[in-house]
Amino acid sequence: MIHVGSSKVYYKSISIENQLYHMGETVFLDSTDEPDPYIALIEEIWVENPVEVENAVCEPYLTVRWFYRWSDVAPGEPDRSPFEIFWSFHVDENPAVCILRRCPVEAVVGPSDIQDLINRKVWN
Repeated sequence: MIHVGSSKVYYKSISIENQLYHMGETVFLDSTDEPDPYIALIEEIWVENPVEVENAVCEPYLTVRWFYRWSDVAPGEPDRSPFEIFWSFHVDENPAVCILRRCPVEAVVGPSDIQDLINRKVWN
């Protein structure tokens, strides 16, 4: 345990099916409605604080930051690479049992077409 908030208890890691996952790791998450699993960065691992939340369910949750594929950000355009993903500002809470496995991600820094697309969609 790393921190107790008013309504949540936060942890550094979690064990799912005998695999230990840590904050800051990138994972595949179950996507029952899509053919490919979702890809997300684990930002927080937490459970509801049973002392502060009445009828708290001690099911572990993740706060995750999503990565997107080309097909997510530019519908109708073919994927330029099936292995190319993009960091996003989108953050959600998901049950920890959605974790399928680790997803190794390598950051590539430099100009790209996606930055132009993000600038047009976000800032214009």
